[in-house]
Amino acid sequence: MKGKIKIGILGLGNMGSAIASNLPENEYEVYAFDKDKSKIQGNNQLNFANSTSDLLARAETIIIAVKPQDFGQLLAEIKGRNDLENKVIISIAAGVSTSGIEQALEPAKVKVIRVMPNLFTREGRGVSGICKGALAKDNELLIAQELFECLGQVMAVDESKMDIVTAVSGSGPGYLLYLVENIDDSSKRVERIKEIIPDYIKAAKENGFSRIESEFFATTTAKAAISYLEEHPELNALQKFRKQVTSKNGTTQAAIDKLKSGGSLSDAVKAAIKRAKELSEYVNKVIKKRK
Repeated sequence: MKGKIKIGILGLGNMGSAIASNLPENEYEVYAFDKDKSKIQGNNQLNFANSTSDLLARAETIIIAVKPQDFGQLLAEIKGRNDLENKVIISIAAGVSTSGIEQALEPAKVKVIRVMPNLFTREGRGVSGICKGALAKDNELLIAQELFECLGQVMAVDESKMDIVTAVSGSGPGYLLYLVENIDDSSKRVERIKEIIPDYIKAAKENGFSRIESEFFATTTAKAAISYLEEHPELNALQKFRKQVTSKNGTTQAAIDKLKSGGSLSDAVKAAIKRAKELSEYVNKVIKKRK
């Protein structure tokens, strides 16, 4: 009988907590660590490691779910471990390239998978794009894909398109909900999202996705938004969720700002991609400095 896969999650923010809480217990043995002890206190559902080093010793697959600005420091902390080559590192940080992680952890030859999920993961309806670095094997990509399929739907893409994934499905929940935030009737909010879907698919295609990719990422994200609105008809629930996706100066905020100024959905996606690229350049520079 196949044993449980040992997963370690570094960082228990919105996304890290969503992943940690929703992986099936019969398939995964999950360990978590966050330097912010307030995110650990009172949580009796997870196995907690005592430190980053302790977590790496316990788990085979490591999900790095810290904020992008903390990424360089974390890589510097784990660099030099003699067991890194036995691990699979899964990064969910927007803008952090697989090659950037590989180079930061040299001379170890590290297997890196990059995933861009969205916050509907928390509802079991996540939409994720996934790709592998130069050293990861197809079976390791498959393991990561199966892991995130426990949390929603997944599509493998070329890494060059991960900024588009970030803009379309990663930030999508935020600006889709923003577009219906001023509609009082909950059923009309749902109908409005349904009406938006063709324009959403078109916006994804105009910004670099293939037809199949556009339909997958736009449609599944919109349908997840519809399900969320049907299950949470209260306006304050919508606003709370939307704010959790909308980080200050982030990709979602860039899209919303474009919509506020009268831009189309395609303009909003383009603004989010531009911001994703800016963040990517910044974060990868930080990682190189800490190398």
